[in-house]
Amino acid sequence: MERYEKITKTILEIESLFNVKEWEINNIHVWPLLRIEIYYYLTKNAYQANFQLEKNNNFKYYYSKIRTSIVNLFYQFPFLIRFIVNTIFESKKSYDFLYLGNQSSYTIINEDTFDKFYDPIRITLSQKGLNIFKLEIGRRKTNGNLPQNIIQPIVDFYGFLGIIKSTKSAKTNISSTEFDEFIAYCNNHELNFPAFDIKSLIRRTNKIISVSKYFTKIIRKYKIKAGIVICYYSDTAMAFNYSCYKNKITSIDIQHGNQNENHLAYGNWRSIPKSGFNLLPQFFWTWGPFEYNLIKKWASKTNYHNCILGGHIFIDYLKKYGGNFVEKKRVEKLKSKRNRPIVLLTLSWDTSKENHLKHCLFAMSKTYNEFNWWVRLHPLMINEKERILKLFRKYDIEIYEISEPTILPLPFLLESSNVHITYSSSTAIEAAKFGIPNVIFSDYGRLHLSKIIDPSLVRFANNSNEIINYLHYFCNKTNLKYVNIDASYKGYSFLINLAKQAV
Repeated sequence: MERYEKITKTILEIESLFNVKEWEINNIHVWPLLRIEIYYYLTKNAYQANFQLEKNNNFKYYYSKIRTSIVNLFYQFPFLIRFIVNTIFESKKSYDFLYLGNQSSYTIINEDTFDKFYDPIRITLSQKGLNIFKLEIGRRKTNGNLPQNIIQPIVDFYGFLGIIKSTKSAKTNISSTEFDEFIAYCNNHELNFPAFDIKSLIRRTNKIISVSKYFTKIIRKYKIKAGIVICYYSDTAMAFNYSCYKNKITSIDIQHGNQNENHLAYGNWRSIPKSGFNLLPQFFWTWGPFEYNLIKKWASKTNYHNCILGGHIFIDYLKKYGGNFVEKKRVEKLKSKRNRPIVLLTLSWDTSKENHLKHCLFAMSKTYNEFNWWVRLHPLMINEKERILKLFRKYDIEIYEISEPTILPLPFLLESSNVHITYSSSTAIEAAKFGIPNVIFSDYGRLHLSKIIDPSLVRFANNSNEIINYLHYFCNKTNLKYVNIDASYKGYSFLINLAKQAV
């Protein structure tokens, strides 16, 4: 845990040593790019380090990008053609909102594909006579039934145009001396920083500007009044935010997971211009008071950023409409298969290797006859199911459920569970909303979740024996009680007022 706290402390130290809030390239604030890049590189083994290959080998970097884009275009080609045709021949229709999704929010409702963030918003707004236009980015294979506007190949094309643009004409106010000192700080630090250079940063800003031009075309064509995004801090999502900023419309990030002071995409922004960062969303829709106060603390120091106490969109939707959904009955049927306490294990796509899960795997191997283990893969892990099954076989885990828990709506699973267990998934926050206790078996999870969840609903385990002991403890303590703050209606009121004010 000390290692993760040191990462936060180090990044905040950079903000105190260097004038990062003023760093701009072609009028783009670049500190958000660097800050989030450093944060993810150091905490998640560089899984989101966007240009690490470029620094070491330009050929490998561009080859990997081009190859991925070609493969991506091949399997998304039918969706792309449908989207282009619809865009060309669609009548001059206007939309109130533009929504940017990322393929990781799908579940099943009444045996049909359902986006747990987009669809509740779409349904609620349509009841008020408002409409929303959805775009989707992502690089994984897509279910042929998904009614989505896949634009990843278009984004790749615009991004490529930006990357190949000359870096010599870039305008920047970054002092070469200060940037050299920043690079020296990174190179000499005991933490293993990613390497940075100004040309790579210029190419990245060129890419963002180029992609933002595509979003600008959509915003202007459909007379969009506000933009909504899930997971704002990818390069494409930042290009979306920047386009909203340039077109003077509101951008809103919808909370999709954990937000705390050590998640440096959301917390502890200490060096920020009074006018805000133009790559960040203007508003942050939060699940509850903890996240709201976290963001308000720094956003209130600007005249641009703000937050909304919006509530959990999907949980509130199911609470209102989900009583008769087919999937609720499927969960009840699954529950009736074995008369054992149910332990729901949620896996995250970036922390599901054997070294992450070994303590939990040992606990499963000793208790699969005692507990009914439900295993839920993250939506981005669908193609990794066989790898997880091999791990279970390696540890002689014979009885568990994985197929149904992976596709059924998470809130229905939580309602039926006795305990939720995870390495670090933000599902722990959602479980606590149902009064379901959590067992978390990592220092990383302790760092990010300990201050958010009621202490009575969480235990942090260091080994398999502690996991088993806490499971026994909680299976006798579970008290299902949904915590409802009715905040989602405030969020929707905000969206409705936005649309009315923009008329």
